Amino acid sequence: MKNGFKLLDHPLYIIIFVIAVTILTTLIIVVKSGKKKKEQRRMAMEKLREEALDRALENPFKGNEGRDGKGLQRPVAVNYGQDEKTLKRDLPAHGRCMLELTEVNELSTRKYLLNPSEVIRIGRQFDVNTIVINNRSLSERQCEIFQHGQDLYIRNCRMSVPVRLLRKADSVIVDERGIKIQSGDCINVGTVRLEVSIIRN
Repeated sequence: MKNGFKLLDHPLYIIIFVIAVTILTTLIIVVKSGKKKKEQRRMAMEKLREEALDRALENPFKGNEGRDGKGLQRPVAVNYGQDEKTLKRDLPAHGRCMLELTEVNELSTRKYLLNPSEVIRIGRQFDVNTIVINNRSLSERQCEIFQHGQDLYIRNCRMSVPVRLLRKADSVIVDERGIKIQSGDCINVGTVRLEVSIIRN
């Protein structure tokens, strides 16, 4: 007669052990699957946000119907989630306007008061630019500010050097299509910062 028996020699305990291991394995798989699905949902939401931002930045007038008489694509306006009151305040006033750009760099501050009815070109080269900035971080003809309707836009002419438009805590890369500028915006061109002020009559 045996004094005792081993736990795993009894068939009922073996079945209970196998069931417990199976349940534990299933729980681990379910938890890992839940984490994976959560991560996939997070990535899908990020992708949707990126696509929404791309659509917001995309020029809605890509075809010929969006081209003006000079063959240029119409520029885009970027709305950084502004409320309705802000948008109404920023609607263009009828009449002429002047553009004041304040150049801020490491050594000095300069102000330019310009009429935007003609294209304002910014860069290093003297004979082609309205504003000449002698700074190696800029290309010879870096960017231009132009009027479309009652609004002002900036366009990057040399994409190898990034131009960034800052509005409060938000920023966007300026491309060759053109992005609307407003009073209070900052334009970072290389190591130079240009502060924007639009004066309307």
